[in-house]
Amino acid sequence: MLAPSPLARSSTGRFCSTFQTGAQTKQRGGETLLAQEPDTKAGASNLPTGPANATSTSGTSQLTLPLNQTAPPTPGVAFAIDNPFPSLPNLPGAIAIQGTATGGIGVQGQSGDTTNASAGVYGISTGNGPGVYGSAKANDAVQGVSSSTANAGVAGHNTSTGGVGVYGTGGQYAGKFDGNLLVNGNGAFTTVNVNGTSTMTGLEVLGTASVLVDLGVSGNHTVGGSVSVKGNHAVGGNVTVTGDVVLSGADCAEEFDIGVHGIEPGTVMVLDENGLLRPSERAYDKRVAGVVSGAGDYRPAMILDRRESSQQRMPIALVGKAFCKADAQYGQIEIGDLLTTSTTPGHAMRASDATKAFGAVIGKALQPLDSGCGLIPILVALQ
Repeated sequence: MLAPSPLARSSTGRFCSTFQTGAQTKQRGGETLLAQEPDTKAGASNLPTGPANATSTSGTSQLTLPLNQTAPPTPGVAFAIDNPFPSLPNLPGAIAIQGTATGGIGVQGQSGDTTNASAGVYGISTGNGPGVYGSAKANDAVQGVSSSTANAGVAGHNTSTGGVGVYGTGGQYAGKFDGNLLVNGNGAFTTVNVNGTSTMTGLEVLGTASVLVDLGVSGNHTVGGSVSVKGNHAVGGNVTVTGDVVLSGADCAEEFDIGVHGIEPGTVMVLDENGLLRPSERAYDKRVAGVVSGAGDYRPAMILDRRESSQQRMPIALVGKAFCKADAQYGQIEIGDLLTTSTTPGHAMRASDATKAFGAVIGKALQPLDSGCGLIPILVALQ
């Protein structure tokens, strides 16, 4: 085996590495050459031929290899020199291999082993430094490309029980994904910003989650901060909320099959003999179901029973605030008046007869209506 000696400088002024070997040397016109002779010692390796400087000391030869040596080392040969580039960050001590190229590849490794899946370039650190370190000013520091459909371009594995497989930091984002993001386990984040589609079996957000398109979670969804979703949010598991649920909509609605077409939001609806909804058309109708949600400035905060149907379906406000069509020709409507169905199709009126109003009340008026027909906000309360 070869034993590294301290850093030497060749006649050309380049940093070189010197090693001890059992090979003999020759002189040619003032240049010392290495004569490649097999080392008879068990397990010994021979160095490749190439330009070299050697001197004979006590029966052994000292080989000096320039850093731009073109012949690759024989397996088992180790190169070790003192670090001539102290300005490189996070690289204290010695550099095992240094490659420099102004227009090509500084260091290249290639492996054609398909049996043992050997690496083209392999880095090991037994100390506190990284196994492989990359630094770049105008491009990616480390880049991986794979043509395999079953493997990744860059893969990270951590064999400890509490470590991280892949770690990233950045000035704006720690990680950026231009395609879809698939997480097979739980994802724990302090901030999540998804511009595309994200599908996860579990999601844990410790800070803020901002989703601009669709987010699908088929497992549990735990959020310790705030969640901002501008697209659709589909959860196939449970959602547990320990604080308040704040909804910007005004009413809780439920979808019903509609028996007629052309129904507008704010229309008072009743059940027909087939269980479908249609506009009310008689006074004090106990079949009243509610008001079509979504009129005026109010939108439903929650919609129940949304599903596919051969019938047209619309959300009916069951509780909360909604705008309602009303007709004041049956009596002036004041704030707080109970409202019921009228003979004007799809319109409410003031419930002036308390005996007839029982079971036919839609809700309470939140604004007055002095005359004619209009759209007023009401507090939906079927009774």
